[in-house]
Amino acid sequence: MKKFKVILYTVIFIIMMILNSILLIIENFTILTTEYVMLCSKEDREYIQKISHTNYDFKIAMVEEKGFINPYSDAEIVINDILPYPSTFGERKVIENNPENIKNNISLYIEEHSNKPLVFVVCLAPYTIFYLLITLIYVKLCKT
Repeated sequence: MKKFKVILYTVIFIIMMILNSILLIIENFTILTTEYVMLCSKEDREYIQKISHTNYDFKIAMVEEKGFINPYSDAEIVINDILPYPSTFGERKVIENNPENIKNNISLYIEEHSNKPLVFVVCLAPYTIFYLLITLIYVKLCKT
């Protein structure tokens, strides 16, 4: 019976770690491939809302440059309806289009206040904490 419990706990542990790893890789890839990412303070959020004339609740703003021959960029916000912590998962709303990559107010503001290292720490911390908790629970369960 104890052997069955250990096998069951191990299978559950492996499944949870694989799912968490997939989410971690997607989050990491999104942050790495985005040119400018900003974790918004209350003042930043109010400034962006005022200029873009929106009332969305968001914690992350980003500027993505697209296109090779005809480059253009979009300023986007990530609406956090799904998770209680800042994340790049969620609905993205384009709040400023910049044809021919000529940046306007919001894009320039995000570029100037970009804090990609802080976004990495804040967005990836929940996955690290989840890894540690699941590992601790797994070790405790397997010992009993």
